Amino acid sequence: MMKQWKLLALGCALLALTGCASMDSTIQVDSDFSGKWEAQLHIPESLSKSDIESGFDGSVSKIINDHKHIDDDSFEEKQNKEKESLKQFSAKHIKLEAIDSNGTVLPNQVEARSEHWKITASFSDESELTNSYRILYGAIDRPEALHIIYPYGEESNAYMFNMGRSYGTTTITLDGDIKTDFKTDGVVNGNTITFEKDKNIRFVFLKASHTIRNVMIGVVIFGVLVVAYILWRKRG
Repeated sequence: MMKQWKLLALGCALLALTGCASMDSTIQVDSDFSGKWEAQLHIPESLSKSDIESGFDGSVSKIINDHKHIDDDSFEEKQNKEKESLKQFSAKHIKLEAIDSNGTVLPNQVEARSEHWKITASFSDESELTNSYRILYGAIDRPEALHIIYPYGEESNAYMFNMGRSYGTTTITLDGDIKTDFKTDGVVNGNTITFEKDKNIRFVFLKASHTIRNVMIGVVIFGVLVVAYILWRKRG
């Protein structure tokens, strides 16, 4: 079983495919598609951080061996470049910490071994959210994982959010309105939608536009500056 785990992706999230583990996630997405992804991974046996991270190389190597075509030397080169790119992204944007069953971060993270792990990822746009998904969900070789968020339908501010099967309870909060007339496995509560484990994370939302709000803020600031200038002139 341990050898099989070594072939899995960086966050060991693919363990959920066997039913051996789960990863509960809370994802916050702002109107510019920046945000934060916090997750707690529970695995059935204690691992160290190096155990988990080393799985990334093994996972990509397995992808190369499984998908390489005869006389296709460019595939391996492309996959290795992709692997290095995701490793660099992970080092910059994803934090992995061993925790106890109560969620407390364990001391000496280099040596710590645990069945419980806290994962925090930050992203500044849709492409970085997609990179986080590809790493945490082990979707490195999935062609459908090119975009998590993409335009949908005829409305200019309508978008599809599609992450595939949930590895645990997944709660997503967006700066916008979730379309309740679109059939989804999630439970909608305002601008938040929650999916239980094994449900399909797929829904449509309308991205919020803050143009009017920003204009009003600008008008207020301009008015304050004008009043301050008039008062300053009077005192002078």
